[in-house]
Amino acid sequence: MSEARALADKLREVQEELRQTRAQLDKQRAQHVREQAALEKALEQTRKEATRLRARLDQAAGRRWMPSGPIEPAQAPLPDAVAQVIVALARPPLSVEEALPALSRLLRLSPADVRMRLALPRPSILARLPALEAEMLRDLLIAEGFSAVLGEVPQMGRGLMQVRRFTLDERTLTVESAKGERQQARYAELRLLVRGRRKTTTVETQQEEYYDPVRRRRVKEEVKLKEDHVELFLWVYGGGMTAAITEGTSMVGLGALRAATKFATLQILTEELRKRAPQAVFDDRFLRLHLSLPLVGPERSQEVLAGLMYQAIQEGMWP
Repeated sequence: MSEARALADKLREVQEELRQTRAQLDKQRAQHVREQAALEKALEQTRKEATRLRARLDQAAGRRWMPSGPIEPAQAPLPDAVAQVIVALARPPLSVEEALPALSRLLRLSPADVRMRLALPRPSILARLPALEAEMLRDLLIAEGFSAVLGEVPQMGRGLMQVRRFTLDERTLTVESAKGERQQARYAELRLLVRGRRKTTTVETQQEEYYDPVRRRRVKEEVKLKEDHVELFLWVYGGGMTAAITEGTSMVGLGALRAATKFATLQILTEELRKRAPQAVFDDRFLRLHLSLPLVGPERSQEVLAGLMYQAIQEGMWP
């Protein structure tokens, strides 16, 4: 009897915990709805403010500007056909607390949201907007004393050139793609070297055959197999070159310096370029840092962040 009573008491405790958990989930859902509504309201205010300020700027310049359309929500995925520009801070403000009011006003975001964006890896992405609005926001941020830079979101297949082979001459680096496209830059022109690793997932569909005892015959079924692959890379920027040297690149250009493994060979190539281009900034955060930036997405986060670094270097805001 005592065991039955203990079980009944335990059941009541579990039911009470379940009720409390359900109440907490309902509360969190309601909070999420309120926050979403606040974000949508702030976005609408940003759209109106951007349109108003652009009209004032163009009116001051003696031009009449007509908006081409509403600013897309920064959180929503946008088609490649829409030109989108990232606005980021190359350097963090000296005092986040003192910068919060100005950033909240310019971005039309709550201080909590601004903190979250400042916590992103540098350059810290603040907004994703059409080109005109992005330029306007950058100018307003610079006027407030912030080190703002712009960077484009690369369209699929139109970002870094994938290098098939390269040549290390006495003064220049020459790279060539599988399509025969070539880029060349003097070592003195190189500005950024980025080491990292990128995870990709391939999906392959196969036909599998097995015996079905119900139908008493052999049947075929399509099965999707997913395979994750981690690839090492070295990205090179400068002198008109934006190239990606990967594990698929022929390392014949290193000659006798080649090592037994791809990792070691890429490391040797990196060290060789750093010797020949000591002025180039070196960044290896992507070897350890897994990125999925909220305004960009995991597929392009690394490339967007590296592009912003390169832009900040060119404008004297990095490191």
